[in-house]
Amino acid sequence: MFPELHKDDVYKQQELKEFIRRNNVNVLAIIEHRAQAGHIINKVAPSWEWLSNATTRTKGRIWLISDPR
Repeated sequence: MFPELHKDDVYKQQELKEFIRRNNVNVLAIIEHRAQAGHIINKVAPSWEWLSNATTRTKGRIWLISDPR
């Protein structure tokens, strides 16, 4: 589990990117409550596909992202 990740926190984004690479992660879930996960996904895993429940009117969102390779 990763600590809270903000769209402007470049250090944590880099840490997550390195975690994905080191551990050969190809599926990841992000639970969003304040951060803009779409922005973070584009920085951390730009070629990955994603799906979210962002169309619902909830305070939190769940993002599932996966490496299409």
